Amino acid sequence: MRVSWKALALTFSLLMLQPAIIPPSHGQTETGYVSVHNSFYVHTPGMFYDYVWCISVLSLDDNNHVTIYQLPEGKIVGEADLSFKQVFRYNGSETDPKYFKITSTKPVSVYLHGGQINAPASWHMGWGQGSTFYSAVDGKLVGKRFIFTPMPNNRTYISGLLDLSAPVVFAVEDSQIKLYGPYGIIDEWFMFAGTSRQLSQIPAHDVYTLESTGKVLIGTFNGDSLTVVPSTSGELLGREFITRPAIQSLPENANITMGGIIVFAYEDCQVSIFSLSERTLLKSLTLANGEYSFISDLPFYEISPQEYAPRDIYVTSTGTISVWAASARGAIMLGNLGDDVTFLAGSGTLRFYAPSYAIIFSPEKMTFELDGSSVEIEKDGYMRTTGGYHEVQTSKPLIVQVVALHHVMGQGSGPNSFCSVALSVDTATPEAPGKEGGFDFTLIGIAAAVAIVVVIVFVKKRRKRGKV
Repeated sequence: MRVSWKALALTFSLLMLQPAIIPPSHGQTETGYVSVHNSFYVHTPGMFYDYVWCISVLSLDDNNHVTIYQLPEGKIVGEADLSFKQVFRYNGSETDPKYFKITSTKPVSVYLHGGQINAPASWHMGWGQGSTFYSAVDGKLVGKRFIFTPMPNNRTYISGLLDLSAPVVFAVEDSQIKLYGPYGIIDEWFMFAGTSRQLSQIPAHDVYTLESTGKVLIGTFNGDSLTVVPSTSGELLGREFITRPAIQSLPENANITMGGIIVFAYEDCQVSIFSLSERTLLKSLTLANGEYSFISDLPFYEISPQEYAPRDIYVTSTGTISVWAASARGAIMLGNLGDDVTFLAGSGTLRFYAPSYAIIFSPEKMTFELDGSSVEIEKDGYMRTTGGYHEVQTSKPLIVQVVALHHVMGQGSGPNSFCSVALSVDTATPEAPGKEGGFDFTLIGIAAAVAIVVVIVFVKKRRKRGKV
């Protein structure tokens, strides 16, 4: 007899005297986040040694012109005309951090990744490791149709299992799924809600299409990483989440690397964490609105003596929360998360922990509150926060990129490797930096000059009339 993951949650809720039926949320939620758009902002941390960063832009339509501007100057540093499913890659290896705006004439998805240069030279990309979720074509991180190119992660194997860094499909609903590659259909299968499947042996440089009859998520996970996890509704805030706590460590290495999750509370809530792999309750905690917790002891589970498998988890809450998947190296603490980057975006209340720092991008001129202090940023502007916990209050949507630079057991100042799908907001527009609301400042100057000439001519005519 099959037991669904929702039935499992109900059973444990009753056993623990928790509310089993989740009422509609009345807490603060974000609005306007999109993962498919025509305007994105990204920050590339300073690299070191033989490491490179790469911005990959995947076109979701034909006749798509992509332009990459460096901020704050607005200088064009890369552009290309793309066809459907074509990828444009722009990369660098500078030791100083940089900031970019990516625009397109038609929808795209944007990937930011970096690592060692041991991939084929023609790719011109970093080959590293990190965790992220891929975008559905409708612009959310949960959906029924995905067009994506897998992140170029290092390959991670344990106990003879499949490549753990390959993309993982999580079924939110019972789903019949088809996976297409460059030359046609690759595989077709059925998934029950609450189960997962690893997509092994799909090269990182190809583009794939996944079609499902039910809602699914697609994520990729590796060690020393962190990523924002979408709720099962597709929003960044919610009450139900399915994920994997990054790549966890084997028991003999538990003191070196440990996978876990971070939970941020947006309402007073009771949070329960279930193992979908073992159908058991792992943790239960109570959080007040504004509190957060790092649950780090979520290692692999042993399926037989000396044979291990990754643990998929289901997180449910009686109030609105956000969830991140992460892994720490060295001392198991928030400051040791990464190396990696991740994004969150929207309006209202945005809560996050930056192991190193975060960059806040403003797609329009705006004033918002950061940790209770008022901040004003111009259109296409950005600011850097300190490390640690932060809270943003904003009536206009903005984008936050969280950066974790930890590497080599906490020593060093640059990132080892990272990967993330970039997020944006509906209010981000594809004008070149320095053009407000679609108006070119040079045109405004010309119009002003013409107006001055008209006034001078009018005054001269009036003077002539006065002399008659």
